[in-house]
Amino acid sequence: MPSIPLSELQARVYRRVEDNSLFYPEYQVTNAINEALQVLNLFTGYYQTTLQIGLSVANRFFYNIPNNMIFPMQVYIDQRMIYKSPLSDTCRMVTNFLRNDQLQDGSPLYWVPIGIRLFVLTPADTTGGRQLEVVGVVEPPVLAASTDVAQLSDSWMELIEDYAFYTLVLTEGGKIFADASKLFQKFQKRMGELQMWQLQINPRYFVEVENQK
Repeated sequence: MPSIPLSELQARVYRRVEDNSLFYPEYQVTNAINEALQVLNLFTGYYQTTLQIGLSVANRFFYNIPNNMIFPMQVYIDQRMIYKSPLSDTCRMVTNFLRNDQLQDGSPLYWVPIGIRLFVLTPADTTGGRQLEVVGVVEPPVLAASTDVAQLSDSWMELIEDYAFYTLVLTEGGKIFADASKLFQKFQKRMGELQMWQLQINPRYFVEVENQK
C-alpha cells in the first residue's frame, strides 16, 4: 500500500475545516487522524505483522499471544503454517486433543485460539525447540512527526478525512455537527463493506435536527 506522510493527511483535513488552525490546533488534527487510523484498522485489520513468540516447549499445549497483537490470524512453526481449528470444532471432533498420545510425528498440526490472548498447539510438540511465529493485526504506529507515514490504500484516504473531520467538529455542535454526522453514517456503511469480522454489528446512529422554518 502507498505510504502517506502525516503532513499530507494534516493538509487534507485542514482543507475540510477551511484551514482554521486557530480553532483546530495541529495536535488536535493529528490526534483525530491517529484515531481514524486506529478505528479503520479495527474494522479492516489492514495493519498486520509477524511477531516472534519464541521456541516451543516439549509437551506443552498452551502458548500466549504477544500483548501488542490485537488479533492473531496465523501461526507458523519453523516457518511452516499450521491449520487453525476453532475450539468448539476441536472439542467436538477430537475430545482428547490435550493428550500426548495423539502424537504422530512429534510436530503440531493445528492451533486452537482461546480468546485472543492464548492458543493451544495440538498435538503438542514432543521435542520442543521449534521457532513459533504468529501473524495478526497490530496497532498502527502513532503518527507524530510530519514525516511519519501511514500505509494506506488510496481508496481509504477520504474515510480518514471524514472521520477526522467529524471528530474535530464535535466541539461545535448544532447544525455544523449535525451535517458532519452524516459523514459518520457514510463511514459506518463503508466499514460494513470493508470489515473483515463477519460477526461485527454496527449500532444504528442518527442525529435529531430541528425543522428549519
